[in-house]
Amino acid sequence: MPIVLPDHWTLYVLENDEAVRESICALAASNGWHYRAFDTAEAFSEIKPPCAAACLLVDWDLPDAQPSAFLRILREREPKLPVVVMTARDDEPTLARIHRAGSDAVLPRPFSFSELSSAVAKAFATDKAPLR
Repeated sequence: MPIVLPDHWTLYVLENDEAVRESICALAASNGWHYRAFDTAEAFSEIKPPCAAACLLVDWDLPDAQPSAFLRILREREPKLPVVVMTARDDEPTLARIHRAGSDAVLPRPFSFSELSSAVAKAFATDKAPLR
């Protein structure tokens, strides 16, 4: 059963792998979610400011950004933006770095659409999620 998001919410998808990015966007579209997709941290950073009611789904291994630094800078710029990090790494040091950098949740790869939906819904449900 799809998770319905309010019309004014936007999912930002930051994933450098085109096939993965397109798959996530197709799933989002099939459920009526609003989304914007980016293939680089630089492209995402160019939008000012992000949509008021948004969530960022981001790949931990972006080729154009050091992930911890990218999330710390993002947190300074957009402290209320919920962030879900996708990663195939499941070792404790990496997971600890992800959380210290400012992630609200980690979505381990591979993941199902149900797991993706749940992570996004939980991120939007946080106290941080702005509803302007």
